[in-house]
Amino acid sequence: MPTYQSLSIVSPPTDSSATGVPVLDLGPRGLTLYPPASMSSGGLLMATQIPVEMIVTTAPTAGSYYVWTCRVGLWQVQSVTWSQAGGSAAATIDVGVAAQTVAPASATSQLTGVMNVGTGGTTNSDTLGTLIASPTVIAPGTRLVVTFGSTTTALVGVVTIWIGRLS
Repeated sequence: MPTYQSLSIVSPPTDSSATGVPVLDLGPRGLTLYPPASMSSGGLLMATQIPVEMIVTTAPTAGSYYVWTCRVGLWQVQSVTWSQAGGSAAATIDVGVAAQTVAPASATSQLTGVMNVGTGGTTNSDTLGTLIASPTVIAPGTRLVVTFGSTTTALVGVVTIWIGRLS
């Protein structure tokens, strides 16, 4: 059986050269995305936002957790949502950005205040965080951090952080 070192996806050609534009490569170093400047190539629309999700299936220990590390490009938090499936008493969630040399507990918050979640067992509810006026630009090596505080007993749900690519 042959071994393949990489896989490249190329957009359809937009001129008579019969050569498309590289869209992404999957190789030994991981996935590399090549979005065109206009974020569209030959009718192929490229995503400018991606969701980063942390699924909470059991009550987390209060503290800070890394959920994503930027590898390429410049990104920025665009929204934060908590979708609750199980309750807790007065739990809080914060989302921050931390450089490689910064401990997760010292991340720069991207919200104007912590999100109050776990409202006494309310299920199937969503909480939308309020972003700071100028969210931090996330550069390669920078990490997203989710911090749980207060009482996390029986807290179950999904933290969704939408990030948008700046370049």
